[in-house]
Amino acid sequence: MLYCPHLDSSLKESRAQRRTVLQVQELDPYNPHRYLPLNDTSGLRNENYAALKDAPKFINPQDYADTPDPEVKTYTLDSKGLKNQRSIQIYQSKSKNSQQDYITAIFFDGKQYADLLQVPKALDILVEQGKLPPIQAVFVSAPNDTERPKELTPNPEFTAFFAQELLPWIDRHLPNKRNKKKTVLLGSSLGGLSSAYLALQYPKEISHAVPLSGSFWWQADQVDKPNGMSKIIRSQKTSPEQHWFISANSYENSRNNNDLSILETAPIVAADLKAQGHDVTYKSYAGGHSYAVWQVALQDALRHFFAD
Repeated sequence: MLYCPHLDSSLKESRAQRRTVLQVQELDPYNPHRYLPLNDTSGLRNENYAALKDAPKFINPQDYADTPDPEVKTYTLDSKGLKNQRSIQIYQSKSKNSQQDYITAIFFDGKQYADLLQVPKALDILVEQGKLPPIQAVFVSAPNDTERPKELTPNPEFTAFFAQELLPWIDRHLPNKRNKKKTVLLGSSLGGLSSAYLALQYPKEISHAVPLSGSFWWQADQVDKPNGMSKIIRSQKTSPEQHWFISANSYENSRNNNDLSILETAPIVAADLKAQGHDVTYKSYAGGHSYAVWQVALQDALRHFFAD
């Protein structure tokens, strides 16, 4: 039987079923375009990718094999509040103008962005080409796959860790002083949900937020309408203006045949933020729930915010 929930509402797929499928999926042997070599042992999720001729232009580090990789320093942060530890990677671009403040970009699911997508190299090239001002990036990873969904859904424990441990740690270790008016919080999927939530909680620390395919299907309670994040936004009385770049992709429709798909909830969240007085850009890309799209969208977002 074909899975066509838009034709037959009785066909549904649970989240557990979807995760089972992801665990057994294999690379396409007929598509040579892959993020990682077949013998890679990093543990990152490899993917095939393909782009049609009218796909958005972006810096793909794999097209710059002769360009050296920039230095990325790796640290370990031990959390007293969460009682765990995580890897954090920090990158800094070169500066051609000593008078320019550095942008600070903080990524959730950091290892995927730093190692799989080679974001530091892409940023290095964008800065060198004059398409972005100097930038320093912080790549924050979850302790493991089990802790990730616990941490990256709105909760008081991770919120406290973010404000009381992570941000102070970042400020101590960054090579350049962080300009709080040029601090971007980025994430995709659950990382996008957490980026949106934490940016709203700490607008004096986070000036720009980039939820890519944010998991806005999340609800703290099943009665939260139209979704959990919209309920949070609408309950806020006032908030300092922030700059937002929100994306969703054309194939991110609901697997459960309800109104809580990423594609349906993302524009609602964008509209709610705009109604609160925020500067909001919403963009939909052709593609699925994939780093292949997010690597394009994150570059679009940074250039939208900061390109001269």
